[in-house]
Amino acid sequence: MIIRALADAARHLDVPLDGYQVKATPWALTLSPAGRAVSLVPLELTGADGKATPIRQAVPKVTRTVNVAPQLACDTGVYAIGMARPPAAGSDRYDWAAPGARDIECHAAWTQMARDWAASLAEPDDGVQALLAWLDSGRLGLADVMPEADADRRALAIGNVAIYAQGDPGPLHLRPSAVAFWQAHVNAAKSHHRGPCSSCGRESALVDTFPTGVPKRLVPGAGQATVALTSANFATSSRDLKITQLANARICAACALGGVAALTALADDRNHSWTGDDARTVWWLRSGAAPSIFSLLDAPPPAEDVRRIFDQVRAGAPLDGLASLDDEYYALTFSGRGPRLIVRSWVDTTLGEAALSLAAYFDDSAVARIGQPERQWQPLWKIAKSAGTRRTKSGTVLEEAPHGAHDALLRAALTGSSPAQGLLACATARSRAEIGLAADEPHAWRDREHARACLVRLILNRSPQWKGRPPVPGPTLDPDNHDPAYLCGRLFAEYEGLQRSALGSDVNATITDRVYGKAMVSPLMVYPSLDRLGKAHLRKLRTSGKEGAAAAIDRRVTSLVASIGPIPAALDVSGQARWMLGYYQQRAASAARAHAAKEAKEASAAAGLPPEPGDTTEQQITSPTQTRNQP
Repeated sequence: MIIRALADAARHLDVPLDGYQVKATPWALTLSPAGRAVSLVPLELTGADGKATPIRQAVPKVTRTVNVAPQLACDTGVYAIGMARPPAAGSDRYDWAAPGARDIECHAAWTQMARDWAASLAEPDDGVQALLAWLDSGRLGLADVMPEADADRRALAIGNVAIYAQGDPGPLHLRPSAVAFWQAHVNAAKSHHRGPCSSCGRESALVDTFPTGVPKRLVPGAGQATVALTSANFATSSRDLKITQLANARICAACALGGVAALTALADDRNHSWTGDDARTVWWLRSGAAPSIFSLLDAPPPAEDVRRIFDQVRAGAPLDGLASLDDEYYALTFSGRGPRLIVRSWVDTTLGEAALSLAAYFDDSAVARIGQPERQWQPLWKIAKSAGTRRTKSGTVLEEAPHGAHDALLRAALTGSSPAQGLLACATARSRAEIGLAADEPHAWRDREHARACLVRLILNRSPQWKGRPPVPGPTLDPDNHDPAYLCGRLFAEYEGLQRSALGSDVNATITDRVYGKAMVSPLMVYPSLDRLGKAHLRKLRTSGKEGAAAAIDRRVTSLVASIGPIPAALDVSGQARWMLGYYQQRAASAARAHAAKEAKEASAAAGLPPEPGDTTEQQITSPTQTRNQP
């Protein structure tokens, strides 16, 4: 099913020709009609920054291990023009014209393939005749056009060389006759019998192994340059499996080539793939449409835009890119092990179902950001990394997601599954460990703490339901939520704001510096000291002429304490997560209240009216430890 879906996708994707792959081709050799080397120059494009990069084009695809495997009319300098393989870096000067026995064998195989191509032509081809004449002449003129720099010669020996006939803008290896010959060669090498294909069901030539593989750079964990989709190298006697290769999974050449080409193209397209911890996920639609809805995971817009998009989904309207909600949607998560590809998960559903799962993900994970209430999500990869460690190495900040976190979140977004409960423990532990980051790097703290709040709310919303389970708070401060853990987090945020209002920067260590972690795990342990400090801070506010602010904070604190009832002695991981949400959402609400008060004050001043008395706490958005004195 997977290979069939991939092979069908190849019809709509910008994939190379069957048997070809897109690779850098840094050199161009031009031959005269008489068979003489006219030029051998770098094949490069110069960008706006002035930097030259090798041109990438489709070239015949081969898999090389220890075997001699030439490409038709385009290959490395060793194969195509008979150069010596360069020695290790730092060795003596390189003599390109002294090939070893292995190099001679490679060039001979390449030459023979060119002759076989020429022999297969119904009519003579001037470019092919020029190539044969050049080979027969002993590579006439090659020494005259060889680059002079030793580094260039070494690069030429191992880089692809495209061969051009003088006056022809296209390379020989992309001529129609060359493509047909190469594809026939690939099929003949891999196909030895006919039969029904287990993928498409058609009677066709079957391959013994996949003719090509997926490049290693696209398969996390792969151990070889190319990765096979499937194969069996050895018989498994214990399971009575006496056959090898693809004899027990019959695949035709068209499905094999199309499947690999499609998977490579999808994995190499940032709009169709996500890279996780140790796996990659690709998605596509059967029709070939490419709606932008899935890009929301990497760059979520403001809440109003997200909800407008998903209202359209719920109404059944087609998405951008003319994508029908009845279209078939596929998502494949894979990794590598040695030379093989491992399927980690497979999603086969409709676009409508996938879009509704995505809508549920955004609903379940929404949390208004402190100071930016319209921003209610972080990119999925940031949410995954927020639960992992953050460290600095050689001046570079490294953030690492817990193992499997990214893939679990992606499954949650695409299928509606619940991420592992262990991520709650990771998120709350990192929140406690990184509270000092709020003063040292406030922007980083705001990003990571907001991402953790999104993660926590998602997992709480998708946790198993049971009678008496505390309600999960909404995206913004939930005044009707009377869960003691949630209220304890809110209470701590109020005490924090009270200290900031009373003392300003005249404090060496805030309550957040001292007891944030303890308050999250065991609220009762810290409540008595917070209560004493709170009363002292209220007195200071009143004596400094801020009676209105003191009265407003006192009302909120008193109301919260009354709603909590007995202060919890200890909180489990779920309780710590709800405490964390309460703390975060109370701070966001305080920041929003301060912003509204500031705007009202400015409007009154502009109108020439006296300011209205009220709660003037949180006059600016601050990090919880931002006001402490630096030692």
